Amino acid sequence: DTFAFKVIDDKGAESNTATVSVNVTENNQTNQPPQVFDQTTDESNSTDYRYAVWSAGEEEDRYILFSRSNDGVNSFSSPLSLSGKSRSAVFNPEVSSSGNNVYVVWQGQAENGNQDVFLRKSANYGSSFSEVENISNDPGGSGNPELTINGNITHVAWEGTTPGNNYIFYSK
Repeated sequence: DTFAFKVIDDKGAESNTATVSVNVTENNQTNQPPQVFDQTTDESNSTDYRYAVWSAGEEEDRYILFSRSNDGVNSFSSPLSLSGKSRSAVFNPEVSSSGNNVYVVWQGQAENGNQDVFLRKSANYGSSFSEVENISNDPGGSGNPELTINGNITHVAWEGTTPGNNYIFYSK
């Protein structure tokens, strides 16, 4: 499968169509189009990085995939699984970047079986990522994360069900 999409910047200007290639090796695997897209520029060499994340697989049997472009969306890297080597119930990825830092959050199944919010960080324009971090640790379950960066501060908000009701939680 491949995803093709046009990138429109904040001034409404369109770039060339970008394509991300994804190998589907199992029957009945469904890939969702990239749900989130972000960009940053390395000022030292004017490299324009673009990032895409999406969820791929079947309902309870999915990966969170990440791909980046460093040539103005003419091509993208092979997808990297940020949610690990084992498939699980993972959804709702978000990506945001500032300078060389790239952050990805998603909703996924925790060790206790509940849904929680997970984070991975890259400090090198998405070349590699830190280990998976559970940032919600909610015994009742969490989901629908939102992510933004303001300067050097990363802001994450999500819905959680502990202490028994639905609440909005925030971390930075």
